[in-house]
Amino acid sequence: MNYHIGQIDKLPAYARGWLCGHFYPSNSLLKTDQLEIKYGHLSPGQTSPNHYHPTGQEMLIFITGKAKMILDGKQYIIKAGDFIFQQAGVHETITQIIEAVTYIAIRTPSVPNNKVFVSSSSSPTTKTKSDTNQPTSTN
Repeated sequence: MNYHIGQIDKLPAYARGWLCGHFYPSNSLLKTDQLEIKYGHLSPGQTSPNHYHPTGQEMLIFITGKAKMILDGKQYIIKAGDFIFQQAGVHETITQIIEAVTYIAIRTPSVPNNKVFVSSSSSPTTKTKSDTNQPTSTN
């Protein structure tokens, strides 16, 4: 069989909303090095720390909600219906979820260690997929 039908709420725990990518087991049809797709949610009180992707491109599509986001040092209010397309190296931070956000993230290609966190007090650190893409709570 060359297709997969699934339910987002029944994805394996390790997937954390990622529908496909290099991180799936080799026997899964969802394993691909071509792209990653995520269906995600962020609630008020959650943030996403400053980071960038050294390889590829990313598109974020906002289905619902409203958030404050910084892209390469400039602040934006992002709302339902907005999308962001960015090349490798763009620094992105979600500083505030104003209204609960549902989004789709698409990255290409899907490669390990493609998320580098940036801290103002230390040098960048690279995280693997198992350590990344989880929003953090400001509480």
